[in-house]
Amino acid sequence: NPVTGKWHKLLEKLPEQERSNQHQHCYWQWRNLQQSLQAKSRNKSSQKQRALLERLLDATLFLASRNMAFKGSSSKIGYAYSGNFLGVLELISHYDLLLHDHLAKVKESQKKGEKMQAHYLSWESQNKFIELCGQHVLNTILTERNEAIYFSIICDATPDISHTEQNVLIVRYVHKDKDIIKSNKVSNEAMSEAKGLKKRNLLLQSAGVSLDTEAANIANLQEEMNEWNAIISEARMVANLMEVVPEFKSKINRKIKRKRFHNESPDEATSERAETIFWNTVFYVAMDNIISELNHRFQSVRDICNDFAPVLKFKNMNADEIITSCKKLANKYSQDLTSGLASEVQHLKKIYNATFQSNLKLLDLLNAIYKMKLETIFGEICIAIRIFCTLPVTVAEGERAFSKLSIIKNYLRSTMSQDRLSSLAILSTEYELARKIDFRDIIRDFANKKAQQCVL
Repeated sequence: NPVTGKWHKLLEKLPEQERSNQHQHCYWQWRNLQQSLQAKSRNKSSQKQRALLERLLDATLFLASRNMAFKGSSSKIGYAYSGNFLGVLELISHYDLLLHDHLAKVKESQKKGEKMQAHYLSWESQNKFIELCGQHVLNTILTERNEAIYFSIICDATPDISHTEQNVLIVRYVHKDKDIIKSNKVSNEAMSEAKGLKKRNLLLQSAGVSLDTEAANIANLQEEMNEWNAIISEARMVANLMEVVPEFKSKINRKIKRKRFHNESPDEATSERAETIFWNTVFYVAMDNIISELNHRFQSVRDICNDFAPVLKFKNMNADEIITSCKKLANKYSQDLTSGLASEVQHLKKIYNATFQSNLKLLDLLNAIYKMKLETIFGEICIAIRIFCTLPVTVAEGERAFSKLSIIKNYLRSTMSQDRLSSLAILSTEYELARKIDFRDIIRDFANKKAQQCVL
C-alpha cells in the first residue's frame, strides 16, 4: 500500500537525496566513467579504422608504382577475376588478422546480398585513394618548388591510346631536405666517364646530369669520333660477334676519270677498292655531318657553361678573369646576383684546398658549404650554383613520362578518366616521394570527403 507502506515518504526524501553532496558526487563519477568507456570504445574503433585504411593505402601505392590495373571484372572477395587491388588485399590477409576479419565480413555480406556500410573496397574508394595520394605528392612537389625559389619547366605533349592529347610538365629544382641539398631531377651520380656513343647517350638521358657533365661528355665524344681506326676496329669486332664477314663487297669496280698524263691512253682508268669507296663516300661524309651537327646543336650548352665559369672553373682562373666573368654573370642574372660575386669567388679560391675536398661536383660543393654553415659568406655562390643546377639538360624526362603513359593507359584501359590517369602517372613517376606519404593526412582528408559520423 503506497499510503501505509514504509516507502510512502519516498517522494519527500528523493529531492533531498538529489540535492545532497554525496549523491551529486556519485552521479558525477558515474557519468564520467560512462563517457570514459564510450571514448575508449570510439578510440579503439578509430584505431582499427586507421590501421585498415593504412593497409589499403599501402596496396594502392604498391599497384600505382608498378603501373598495374586495380579493378577486375568482379568485385567479389575470393573471386579469381576480382582484380589486383582485391587480390593483393586477400594475399596480405593471410598474414594479417585485422584485414582477414574485415574481408571475411565483406565476403559474408556479399554472400547474403546485404549492403555493408563503409567497407572501403569499392571502385569509388579506390579512386579516392588514388586521387588523395596523387594530390598529396603533387602538393609536396609544389611546396618544395616554392621553397627552392628557382625552377625550370619542360613542356611536351603526345596523343594517348584513345587519341586524347596528353601534356606533361617536368619541374626541375634544387631542394634542401634537412641537411642535404638535392633535387628529384638532379643528382651527383652522373660522371663523364662513359665510353662510346651508346653509354654516353644513356648518361645524357639520365635524370642525374647537369650541363657541365653534358658539355664534358659531348667534347669527349667528339674526340672519340676523330679516331677513325678505332671506330672501324670496333665495327669489325661487332661484325665478328654477329658472325658477319667484315669485308666490303662490290659487284663492279668503280672507274674514276682523272687528268691523263702524256703517256696514257684515253680509255685507261684506275680501279678503286670497295673499302676506299666506303671511306670516301660514306664514312667520312657521315662523320663530318655528325661532328658538325654536334658543334652546332651543343654550342648553347658550351655558352652557358662559359657564363657560369666563376663557379665551374674558378680554380683555374686568375683574378682578372674572375672579375670579368663574374661581372658578365651578374649582368645576365641581375635580379639574383650582384657585383659581390667576384669577391666571394676569390675568397673561395683562396680557402678551397684547405677547406674542401678536391674536384667536388657543384652539388657536393653546395652541400659542403651548407654543412659547414658558410652559406652566409658565400651566398652569391650558392645562388649561382642553384641556378646552374636548375637549368634543364635534355627532354628525356618528358619522353620517360610518355613511356609511363603508354604503360598505364594501354588498350585494355583506354577508357580511364583523366583525373585517375594524372594521379596514377604522378604516383608512378614520383614513387620516391609517394613512399614518404604521411597516411594520417590522407586518412583525415578521406574522412572529410566521405563525411562519416565517426571521427577517424
